[in-house]
Amino acid sequence: MSYRRHPLAPGVVDVATARRAVAEVAQERDALARQLERAQGVIASLQRQLAARNDENAQLTRTVQLLRTQLAEQRAASADTRSAGPSADSRFTRLQQELAALRKQVAALQDEVAAARQERDEAIAERDRVQAALDAARAECDALRQASPDGDRVQRLAADLANLRRHQAETIERGIRERTDRLLLELLSVRDSVQRALSWLPEGATAWQDGLNAVRARIDGVLASEGVQAIGAPGERFDPNLHEA
Repeated sequence: MSYRRHPLAPGVVDVATARRAVAEVAQERDALARQLERAQGVIASLQRQLAARNDENAQLTRTVQLLRTQLAEQRAASADTRSAGPSADSRFTRLQQELAALRKQVAALQDEVAAARQERDEAIAERDRVQAALDAARAECDALRQASPDGDRVQRLAADLANLRRHQAETIERGIRERTDRLLLELLSVRDSVQRALSWLPEGATAWQDGLNAVRARIDGVLASEGVQAIGAPGERFDPNLHEA
């Protein structure tokens, strides 16, 4: 953007040019404010999706509870498995179906985590793009403040832009963190359910054990990719200098 020099004051832009520049900066600020409003709408949508995932997790918990009941029944009857005949086969068939359902729901949660990662990356890219635009606008405001007779007004606009940038960055970061944390908590809950199911398996249920271990390994892979690590064995004392509650 170029400015016409005032003939009586070399090096200082004329009032009309400065006012036009101020108006342009104000328009850019308003456009960025609208972008922030859209970002807040996206975050609200993500929160609704998280609520839906919570409902799905509750359904998964009920499924695991049913699996626990059936496994308890199978354990009670394990001593007489051979004499049970078709009845035992029927129980194993039902348990196999429940395990398949559990696998599907874990896979669905993994898809949700992958989608959350993609949305997070897109939100970060959008934040960086808007931040770059705000930086450019702020630099222009600084230049106008030094050269324009309306320097005070430009300075106020620069302060508004700085506040807008900070507010937008905080809002986006908070939304990303909350969504990621909630999804990881849901996945940890599923892992606990799988771990409990493993502890209830009767002796000799090798196929079941292999299947549940495979599910747990997939969950651990997703958690590790997000930087989630076990803080120690059960009973280990919590160290606030090392661990994050």
